Amino acid sequence: MKSLLDCPAEIVHSILECLPAASLRDLCLVSRGLREVAEPLLYAHLLLIWLGGDPPPSFIILLQNLQRRPQLAKYVQSLSLAEGYTRNGWRISVDSSELASLIAIIQDINPPFRDLWIQELRNGTPDAIVMLLLSLAPNITDLRLTGKFSADNRLLGRMLRASLCQTVDCNLPRFQHLRQVLLDTQSSIIRHPEMQNTADALSLFYLPAVQSITANIDNPAILVWPAHVPSPSNITSNETNNDIINLDQIAEDLSFVKDTLEKLKISGDVSSDPELDDIPELEIQGSLRPLSRFEKLHKLVILQQFLIGFSPDDDLGSLKNLMPKNIHHLTITDDMALLEQNILRNLDLFMLLRDWWTNLETHTPYFHSLKLQIMNSDMWSAGREHDLDALCAQFGIRLAYRFQKPLLDFD
Repeated sequence: MKSLLDCPAEIVHSILECLPAASLRDLCLVSRGLREVAEPLLYAHLLLIWLGGDPPPSFIILLQNLQRRPQLAKYVQSLSLAEGYTRNGWRISVDSSELASLIAIIQDINPPFRDLWIQELRNGTPDAIVMLLLSLAPNITDLRLTGKFSADNRLLGRMLRASLCQTVDCNLPRFQHLRQVLLDTQSSIIRHPEMQNTADALSLFYLPAVQSITANIDNPAILVWPAHVPSPSNITSNETNNDIINLDQIAEDLSFVKDTLEKLKISGDVSSDPELDDIPELEIQGSLRPLSRFEKLHKLVILQQFLIGFSPDDDLGSLKNLMPKNIHHLTITDDMALLEQNILRNLDLFMLLRDWWTNLETHTPYFHSLKLQIMNSDMWSAGREHDLDALCAQFGIRLAYRFQKPLLDFD
């Protein structure tokens, strides 16, 4: 009777890749032959959740395995770090024997920020552990940091700049295969104004193979790239979140990917220091008309206020002159609808849509669907919904509503 390993290698691989991690781990203990097939699958996709407290989190054990057997690190393709309930605080304690071996990794790499990295490791900062995992995984293609893991990326920014932007003598990987990066934009953490992350977040655009970036980027008055202006020719997806609404600046910052960008989400959120009573007044400047020159852009998610402004005094132009020719789908959100300065202008939006769709074949012949992602259903009257339903039916546009709870409560 033939064993599983007597089957062609591709069949064995197809069977084992359907198994959960626990089963793959068990197969690694059965025989050397099964281990050779199961081990790359076991380490290919890593999901680690930090719950805080003791015993030591699993990624300390993972680091020890990768350090002891560097071949395992080459199998890692995706790394996802999530934060659960941290009952004993947001620190990862490492005992003295483990600490010495982890510090040795940093000293062997010898980056320009070595002393800071070691100090953060001694302090138990999770960012320091994340950087150790990344430094040992040269073939990673997908990085996802959620919860508090996404809040402080100072070391990640420094690592990328040292690896990709600076001429330094260190042993950092070049991350030649990293294509997808997600830094959780729904994190509930509110950074203080002095904690600007612009340089660190913009460092992601220097990744040579990056295709998709999802991140919160602070938008200063003057945006300065950490080094030369990057030219990521592979990027196809970008998500931008700005609290200073300068539409001209947003369009200019996106212009270097106008020939490759396929999906774009421009979101807006308003947060304030918990000690302050008032939300600052916002002002829209410029317009997003340059998006009409993004030839491959076919899916757009955008705030209603970025299309029509906050008040009738805001004139941002017609939708037919803003939409790229190949647009297929548009999602309009109203995440800023609860601002006191905001004036509900659903009639204006309806008229802009009607004007655009009247010339649909000329300006955007491939457009076929619209979604309204609305926080408060009262903001669209039943009569206005009926009018929009009829308008979509007239022009053959698929329409969907999604009612959601507000992300922030200003009461």
